[in-house]
Amino acid sequence: LMHVNVIEFLNVLGGSFQDIMLKSIIINTLHNVPLFKNMSQYKLEALSSAVEIKAFKKGEKIITEGEEGNQ
Repeated sequence: LMHVNVIEFLNVLGGSFQDIMLKSIIINTLHNVPLFKNMSQYKLEALSSAVEIKAFKKGEKIITEGEEGNQ
């Protein structure tokens, strides 16, 4: 019988529980985008590392139709 403490377990997984859950949510969200639907799990994980979470205020303009996106 082997015992592993929580800190060792999270270190093996690569971060805090919150970080792991956020990465999982990002990967699942990317998987639901038609462009990425057939992408391998490995590539989705790599892409998820490049995702930046940004909050917007209610009513704030995020993108304008016809303009090139930069974020």
